[in-house]
Amino acid sequence: MQTWFNCKVKYVKVDDSGKEKKVTEPYLIDAVSFSEAETRIHKILEPYISGGLEITTLSKANIQEVFDFDDDGVWYKVKITYLDVDPDTEKKKKITNYILVRAADVKNAYERVEDNLNLLVPYDMPSIQETPILDVFPYESDPEKELEGKNVRPLEENERVNRLTGEIEKVEDDNANGVMEETDSEREAGTASEPSEEED
Repeated sequence: MQTWFNCKVKYVKVDDSGKEKKVTEPYLIDAVSFSEAETRIHKILEPYISGGLEITTLSKANIQEVFDFDDDGVWYKVKITYLDVDPDTEKKKKITNYILVRAADVKNAYERVEDNLNLLVPYDMPSIQETPILDVFPYESDPEKELEGKNVRPLEENERVNRLTGEIEKVEDDNANGVMEETDSEREAGTASEPSEEED
């Protein structure tokens, strides 16, 4: 489950006339901890800000889901309520969730939540409020970053990893379908593992 953090950032902004002005802007960022949220917001925003930035507020957000769309809409916070039944006691409990959705207006926000919310029980949408959030930064895995410092390299076209030893081996692809044949060691191991047929 994603953990979202509200993050307010203060920095010096230069307007169109060249005047400098201190501004504070709110963002929402996905991270596993406060320290990671702080690190990520610096990494994301600093390339676009001259003079550095200061994080004035960092707090956990009560957001369960984010519906983003590639348009110029604003961010709306939508309250969702539904009843959940305890299977043991059969008591009903009211559940409240909050969704952040980018939309053109309140009606559009309602429609987008209706279209994208996968709830199998009846629910209500008691409130839809526009927020001052400027942007949302979900966690995006960077495969190159994850592999940094590890002894890895891409396989060549005529290479494969032996399933038994884990070693990289050169292979010849004579199959017209492009399917790599088993190596000798894999073939021998497969033969050895098969039970021999004995006559009754």
